[in-house]
Amino acid sequence: MYVKLSSCIHQGITFCVVMTIKRWFLYAGKILGALLLLICSSALILYIYYWGDYAVLATTVDDPDLPSIQIDGVRLHAESHGPANAPLVIALHGGPGNDYRALLDLKQLSDRYRVVFYDQRGSGLSQRLPVEKLTVASLVEELRLVASHYAPGQPVYLVGHSWGAMLATAFIGEHPELVRGAVLIEPGFLNAEFGREFMRRTNGMMPPINSETLGLFLRSIFQSMHVSGPDDDAAMDYVFMQVMLHPSRDNPIAGYFCGGDPANAVLPGWRFGSTISNAMMQAAVKDGEFQIDLTRGLQHYKRPVLFLAGDCNTIIGPDIQKRQAQLFPKASLRVIEGAGHSLLGEKPQVVLPIIRRYLAEH
Repeated sequence: MYVKLSSCIHQGITFCVVMTIKRWFLYAGKILGALLLLICSSALILYIYYWGDYAVLATTVDDPDLPSIQIDGVRLHAESHGPANAPLVIALHGGPGNDYRALLDLKQLSDRYRVVFYDQRGSGLSQRLPVEKLTVASLVEELRLVASHYAPGQPVYLVGHSWGAMLATAFIGEHPELVRGAVLIEPGFLNAEFGREFMRRTNGMMPPINSETLGLFLRSIFQSMHVSGPDDDAAMDYVFMQVMLHPSRDNPIAGYFCGGDPANAVLPGWRFGSTISNAMMQAAVKDGEFQIDLTRGLQHYKRPVLFLAGDCNTIIGPDIQKRQAQLFPKASLRVIEGAGHSLLGEKPQVVLPIIRRYLAEH
């Protein structure tokens, strides 16, 4: 690896240094080549090891049998239950990027109300769109058009869960005259102050770096390489769904659930929307600081709003919801004992009568 001393004496010190550096580069090149070969071989082995059929459900674009509506040129996965002339209740799912499957217990309200479920654009089984069409403003406008589609010119009830409660808040501030009442089930964060608190409690939504989390990421990535459609978003949607819903105590949102265990969650879903999830987070955070404010215009909404929270949730549970409720002129909080973030799925026998009572009173 080093140049012989005799060569240095005859050729000069410069020659000696140059030749030594050259040999160092050759040696480093061999090491890098060996490492590259090892990495490529390992990747190939993992690719083959995780060979399989990892299905991702088609959206309304590729599956004409899905119930859907056309809103603003976008085909949304949607269904409604109950009498057409009954007061309208719109269920808003979480995420951003999840779907309405976890909210289907609300169908029990269809004996007295027309209950509408829909996957927001870019989410669940609804049509995928480019990033520039995935904004809070476009989602608020989409909700207005969905309400108008089912109940033209009539105010509606909103029942939003998590991100869906955040979207409902933004809609109330912009269109207070269109909202007859709202049930907000553990909205994540309604302004920058609560956004910073959310990130502090979830370690910036980053899991600890250990063998389990690294294994999860690698497994999800290599499995996604075998996802063959049905569209260009399918592989990344698969990765996000595996990572976000992984039932591990290392999951950054493990504190959402009783005992800090995501295995206690009751959040069934069909498909996750990775692009809209990224788009909403990028819109909320700019230059490393939260810029989100979904509370503009709330001072004009004078009707009572009902907040619901599970007492197990240590991230956005009762303490946070009590403070967020104060952002509304008139709001109250009900805490569900023995429930986490998926309180509707965990305690439907408790939650549904509370929602039904609120709707009847307002």
